Amino acid sequence: LFKMTSQYFAPFRVLRPAAALDNSKTYVIALHPHGRLFIGSALIQGLYHTWFPELWKTQNLFVGVNDAMFLAPIFGKLLQLMGAVSVGRATVNRVLDSGNSIMIVPGGIEEVLEGTFDDKEVLYL
Repeated sequence: LFKMTSQYFAPFRVLRPAAALDNSKTYVIALHPHGRLFIGSALIQGLYHTWFPELWKTQNLFVGVNDAMFLAPIFGKLLQLMGAVSVGRATVNRVLDSGNSIMIVPGGIEEVLEGTFDDKEVLYL
């Protein structure tokens, strides 16, 4: 299923160093663009073993989510069930200190509402 999904979303590019990542270190992985449906973060988490083969056997990948997302009825509970964590500094530090990596999605409500463009790339911070 993830293989078919990754083929469908072929525009995703994984930018990483040419050398293998050191699995004794932890990483903050950024995903852009944010998008409207948040499919990208699920896709990367599902393909963690493919795109970061040197890390997935020794580290978990947590997805950092804005605290406000946890307040949404039903959706907030689904995020918790899927293992999402707060993207607050204390939580990110705790994840990294425990030997795991975290994925963050820079952007936010502006990017979700404005969407993406065919003729330019825009990063909302």
